[in-house]
Order: sequence, then C-alpha cells, then structure tokens
Amino acid sequence: MSLSLKKITGFFTKNKRNTVIGAVVVVTLLVVASALAFFKPAVGAVATATAEAAATPKYYTASVSVGDIELSASGSGNLISNSVVELAFSTSGTVTRLYVQPGDMVKTGDLLAELNASKELQAEVASRKLAVIEAQQALNQLQQNAEVSLASAFEAYVTAKADYEEALFNSQRTAYSRCDQQTTTRLAQTLERATEQLKKLTDTTTEEYTEAKNNYETASANYTYCVSYSEDEKTLANAALSVAEATLKQAEATYNKLKEASGVDPEELALAEANLSNAQSKLEIAQENLNGTTLIAPMDGTVISIAAGEGQRVEATTFITIADLKDLMMEVSVDESDLSFLTPGTHAEMEFDSIANTVFSGSVIQVDPTLSESMEYKLATGKIRMDIENNPAAEQLLLGLNASVTLIKERAENALLVPLEAVRDLGNGNTAVFVVGADGNLTFRAVEVGITTETQAQILSGLQEGDTVSTGLVSTNS
Repeated sequence: MSLSLKKITGFFTKNKRNTVIGAVVVVTLLVVASALAFFKPAVGAVATATAEAAATPKYYTASVSVGDIELSASGSGNLISNSVVELAFSTSGTVTRLYVQPGDMVKTGDLLAELNASKELQAEVASRKLAVIEAQQALNQLQQNAEVSLASAFEAYVTAKADYEEALFNSQRTAYSRCDQQTTTRLAQTLERATEQLKKLTDTTTEEYTEAKNNYETASANYTYCVSYSEDEKTLANAALSVAEATLKQAEATYNKLKEASGVDPEELALAEANLSNAQSKLEIAQENLNGTTLIAPMDGTVISIAAGEGQRVEATTFITIADLKDLMMEVSVDESDLSFLTPGTHAEMEFDSIANTVFSGSVIQVDPTLSESMEYKLATGKIRMDIENNPAAEQLLLGLNASVTLIKERAENALLVPLEAVRDLGNGNTAVFVVGADGNLTFRAVEVGITTETQAQILSGLQEGDTVSTGLVSTNS
C-alpha cells in the first residue's frame, strides 16, 4: 500500500483561501502517511532511510518579528504658497520710486512703488474734493434751514387761505344784488323819473331831449349795476376762485409735507443727497486713478518678484508679486492607481533633495476633481497643507522646490509582523496561519490581521514574537 505525499501536502500552497477543514485534513493525512510509512515492512536500512526522508515535507518558514509597517503611496510635489497676490498699476507710466526688493518682508499698508503721477490726475482729485464739499454744504444748509422753511410754508398757507376765502366771497356775491335795498329803491325811482321825462319829449332834436336821454341812460346803467353782476364779472370771479383754491391746496400740501419731514422738503433732501453721492462717486473714481500710480501691500508677506526697476516704463500688468511664506502648501501628484490614498485628511511626509535629513509633515486638504496627463500616464493631483511652525529647516524652503511625497493611509510601530504569504484567508473576515512547532509539525492557528502591504501583514492577536510560521511548501516527493 502506498500514498502520494505530493497529493497529501498539496494543500500547503500559497493560496490564501485554504479553509480550516482543508488544513485539518492535510494534517490528518500527513499523520496517516507517517503512520503508514512507519508500519511499512522494512526492505533494508537504506530503503527505510529513503522512505523516512521522502515522508518528511519541507516548508519555507519565517519568524514572527517586531517592526514598523505602513500602507502608503509615493508621489511628487511642488512647493507653493497658499496666499499669493499679484499687484499691478492701473495705468501705464514710468516707475519713479521702488521701495522694496525681491526677498523683502512687508506689512499690510506698506508703500511698495510709485509711478509718475500726472498733474491732470492730481487736479482732477482736487476738483472732485471741492465738489463733494459744496454738495455737503448744500445738504447741511437744507437741514439747518428746516425751521425757517417750515415757518415760511405756514405763512404761505395762511395767506393762501385768506385769499381763497376772499375769492369765494366775491364769487358767491355775484348771485345777489350789488347794492343794499335802500340804494336799489332809490336808483329804481331815479330810473322811473328819467323814463317818464324822456317819454314826454317827442322832438328828438332839442337839447332838452338830449339831456333827458343822457339822464335816462345814466339812471338805467346805475340801476343795472346795482341789481346784478355782468357775465364777465361772474367769469372773472369764478376764475379768481379757482386760482385761489389751487394756490391754497398747494400751500397746504407743502406745509404738511414739511411738517411731517421736520421742515425739510423730502424731494429737495433727496436731490441734495443724490448730488452728494454723485460727487463722492466721482471723487472715488478720480482717487482710484491717482492711487493707481502707487502700489500698497494688501497683506503681510515676502516680495517674490518685481517686473522692472526705477526709471523703466511699465504697463498695467503684474508688477510686484507677494506671497505668505508661512502659509505653504505642496501641490502633489500621484498615479491614478493610488487615488485612494489622495483623500482629505491623509497624513503626508515630504522630503526635499536640497534639505538633507529633514522630513516635513502635513495633511491633504484638497483633491482636484479631474485627472491630469503626463506623457502616457494619468495623475491624480491635490494640495497638502504643510506643518512648518516648529520646523527650523523651514527657513530653507523656497517656492518652486520639488519634493518626494509619501501619502500614508495607515501606520503601526512596534507591530508583530509576518510575511504576507504566511496568512491564509478563510473568508468572512477570518484569517489563520500554520505555526511550525519545535518538532517540525504544523498547527493551524486563527489570527487577527491589521495592516497589510504587498509583502507584510500586521498580526494583532494569535501570535507572539519569535513564533515560526510556514510561508509555503518547498517541495514534495512521491
């Protein structure tokens, strides 16, 4: 009877998906095979030794060690500042004064450079300032004269009311007799006598007739004037009443409006305020044009570059660049296959060729939404905020420096480590290893695995330092 040890030990491969049952079967079969070999009739000493050697499988082994392990990806980076401003004059001209040089540190509000300011711009600013002063004075005067304006409006209202009442009286009286009853009676009697006197005279050529006729006409006119108003008088009276009524309404409205506005006409106030605002806007434009001939530092930082020197003509393009060298960032690029490492919060370590034996740390704060291309490769890019506050080597950092970047997803120090080949995946999150005993026999033992890389695995429980594990079968014999 014979068994193939090659078949028996075939379970001990590098396949991580061997099951516990399979492992037990392997161990059992090995025991059976050993027993059969032991009980097999001996042919001779040489034959026995050969059989025993053939029955003993050989394995690769490794010791459980203690060390550091990390799951990381490598990339490259370029040092930039997170706070950079580019300053330009708003107009072209000749640089008359330059107060800084590249590398100088500046504070917010520092004067950096000046162009030759034209006399026209200076005169324009002066003119606009005067216009603002005049508009402000007009507004102030309007507000200061509020009491006088209100009193004048009230006086105009009282006068208009009196004129209206008089016009109303004159209009209403045209419907009645102009004279009192006594006067009317007297004039009627005079007209009656003049009429009778004129009727008595038949010769119209005499002076007596002419005199009588004149007396009649005068008496008739006086009586008519006394007892009624003419249509023209009525029309004029009604027209005067309409004018007086309109004047009264206007005066009353003006007075009420000023009274509600504490004596200031809202329309005049709005106009005065609009004039002031317009004057101020024109002054701001003129001042901006003049200010465009100077450059002021908008933040604390370091002068990175200057486009020209004193006496040179410049256009309205970037002239001075300022950056905050305390707010440094790393533009990082990694292969698209390592995109999972480039996530916000991932710890990063950076090393510069120009700064030996120094590692800078930081964390990913931004991931660009699209991939970039470099030759035939696609790269994932992002930004890393660097922690340089307590790093003395930070003084050696210059914008534009290239760095080697390591993105560390997981890291463990003083961890129990085994080769990755020693770990068997049992499924459902379960793992195990074959532990080699002092007698060379294998024991199947469940373990808890932590960080894994392409070559190593961290063991959280189930093993201890110095244990020996099998990493695979060396060879088998029939």
